[in-house]
Amino acid sequence: WINRAYVDADLRLATGFIEPHFYAGFSGGSKAIVPGIAGLRTVQHFHRASIIAHPRTTWGDIASNPLQALTREMVALCPPDFIVNVTLNLAKAITGVFAGEVRAAHDAGSTRAIAEAMVTVPRSFPVVVTTNSGYPLDQNYYQTVKGISAAARIVEPGGTILVASECRNGLPREGEAAAILATPKPSAELLASILASTHTRHDQWQVQTLLQCLAKARVVLHSTLSAEDRALTRVAHTDDLMATLDQLQRAWPSGKLPVAILPMGPLTIPSIAMTTSA
Repeated sequence: WINRAYVDADLRLATGFIEPHFYAGFSGGSKAIVPGIAGLRTVQHFHRASIIAHPRTTWGDIASNPLQALTREMVALCPPDFIVNVTLNLAKAITGVFAGEVRAAHDAGSTRAIAEAMVTVPRSFPVVVTTNSGYPLDQNYYQTVKGISAAARIVEPGGTILVASECRNGLPREGEAAAILATPKPSAELLASILASTHTRHDQWQVQTLLQCLAKARVVLHSTLSAEDRALTRVAHTDDLMATLDQLQRAWPSGKLPVAILPMGPLTIPSIAMTTSA
């Protein structure tokens, strides 16, 4: 289902901002239409558990990303006549303008975003420190999952993710994320039940992503969340990030604790460099 006014329009134009996206590979392009102006049932189908769990539904992947393929397939049925997408730097200045046919323009912009916002590191790390890039993206815990997801790409299995995110607006309580988090099941069981269900609840996908990260690593959050909200997050909490980092250093067997730091959280997406053997 897509907005009727768009479908009936004589001329369909779309705008967008291209940056790495933790589901679609990159924002912008067809996402302005689906899920942008799609009906709720379409949005839920788009974010169903099986597609969110797919290993290629991830940051920076377009060519083999099932969610990106799905949005392009849907939008091809009623495409915009013209799109204008931009890439931005940290100062919010435009670094590139990509206009024209939706797929070609989005591919070109995504190539620019790879160069500007994605980096490789030589190894995984036992500790990754991240943020949610500050205001406005760190207004709530729901959005903070993006910063956690970025860090999870390079944390060692069984490692620790330290995340600083203000969360001034709480979880929030709107939508169903808080209710899903409050389900009286351990995180592993809750994830299994989400994967087993054929029904997609509103905001379920963000909780699923959090649970997938927790299956890999411990998460410690530094925030202003209330005690009531903290109890629903399924992560550990600290009021002193540096003290927690010092504790991890003291517990490290020997030498200096290897730590990766993502100061801008989900605005710079790391991946582990591929190695080849001779």
